[in-house]
Amino acid sequence: MSHASDGFHDSALAVPAVAAQRVPVSDDAPADARAFWVRHLLLVACGVALMLSAVRAVRGIREESSVAVNHVSGAWAALALDFAHGELYRPVISDVGYGGTRYFPLQFVLHGLLIKLGLSPLVAGHALSIAALIAMLCGAYALLRCLRVPAAFAGPGAMLLLANPPVQGALITIRGDLLACAFNLCGLALGLSDERARRRWLAPTLFSLAILTKQTAIYGLVAMALALAVRGDRKRAFRLVAATIPLVAIGVAGTQLASGGTFLAVIRACSSGGATLRTIALAPIRMFNFAYPPDLALVVLGLAGLFVVARSAFREVPALYLISTACITTVLFGSPGVDENHFLDLDVAIVLFLVAEVAKGRLKGAFAPAALALAALGFCGSVALTRIVPQRQVVSQLLEEVGPSGRPLLSENPWLPILADERPYLLDAFTFKLIGDREPRVREDLLRKLDDQFFRAVVLKNDLFDSSVYKDWYRDVHFGPGFSERLLANYELVARHSDQFYVYRPRAR
Repeated sequence: MSHASDGFHDSALAVPAVAAQRVPVSDDAPADARAFWVRHLLLVACGVALMLSAVRAVRGIREESSVAVNHVSGAWAALALDFAHGELYRPVISDVGYGGTRYFPLQFVLHGLLIKLGLSPLVAGHALSIAALIAMLCGAYALLRCLRVPAAFAGPGAMLLLANPPVQGALITIRGDLLACAFNLCGLALGLSDERARRRWLAPTLFSLAILTKQTAIYGLVAMALALAVRGDRKRAFRLVAATIPLVAIGVAGTQLASGGTFLAVIRACSSGGATLRTIALAPIRMFNFAYPPDLALVVLGLAGLFVVARSAFREVPALYLISTACITTVLFGSPGVDENHFLDLDVAIVLFLVAEVAKGRLKGAFAPAALALAALGFCGSVALTRIVPQRQVVSQLLEEVGPSGRPLLSENPWLPILADERPYLLDAFTFKLIGDREPRVREDLLRKLDDQFFRAVVLKNDLFDSSVYKDWYRDVHFGPGFSERLLANYELVARHSDQFYVYRPRAR
């Protein structure tokens, strides 16, 4: 994309045209009282978001990580621990336990390498998440500067990414969303800034790394290719896509080889996430059912911005990144396994779009930046008022109750056996259900083990007897038909902790 397109000016943050003819003013100079207060409101919002993130990182990792690192995060960590033990993508069923995952390898391979270097799985995962967050913020700032957003506006704009639910959630959990987003933003920044042919391989490399982290993270590649194509540079758009696809293919082939042939078989069995034509058709409804109010506020701001900007905006990266991310994210919610964390890329795209269009003068006046800052402050206030309930002591007590034994622990959340210095027997209860629907032998093996009281304990995250909250959860979402009945026939509930952990031990015979 050409930096010269549309002629840069600073909207509500720029000086009036008449004054600009008389007095040279830098990009960062306030135009009037309104612009002054808008800029300072943005600075306050980004400062609050930064302080909130620091406090949550310190308190969350120390006190609530055992809950924040939920069963989904546990599946990522279990894959990393498998890799650290020399196994990349365990088979669906083996002596180690039950495999099956939808996740591509890069994030958990990096996590596994940190474990091999001597870090605990928890410390290694948090270190990787924080590094990915920093990379995402740096990529956002670099992208805004490549879009000729003034530094004093690009900095707060990047920091505002901290003030949305999925980013705050990713800050204290461990999964691949942040890393994939960071690769995409850095790829976009390089694609815009580097016109020299000798370095054009960097953008497709970063886009391929995003996809190898999270197979659905094609937003950056699509936006960059579309931006090049609509401005008439179709050859470069083709070269970008043509360079990225072989890099992804090499990564997939290498993973398939390193996994001993199990990677593609496992991905094929789980990749749909249980989506059907009906669930895809209902994806927009399901998407907004999962959205938090701050997500909805950002979506409304983003849609409003798309409606009022000039048509020329739709030829450039910010709008195309937002549109491609919105379309792909909506389709993703057709899978029953998709949750609120998938708003992360969409929320990031909306904030960057609004910041860029305000800076370019297409969103005139103070409303858009003020609304963005106020939405960020409102979210930060709601998070600050939410009480953090420490859970480390609860988890320690739970692990003492299940006790050490030669027999495996079956846990819906893989973090529990990991924190007990064990490899999880079950990788992912959701994908286990999907695989069991396609390969009944896998589910029958688990049901037979329950009958034989093969596990020293079973730990679930939901109450089997509370049908009003998660009705049929263990039939339709996790494990599958027959699980609840066989569990209750052979195991009894012996403890419950904070309505998040339900411990079952074998019944006396």
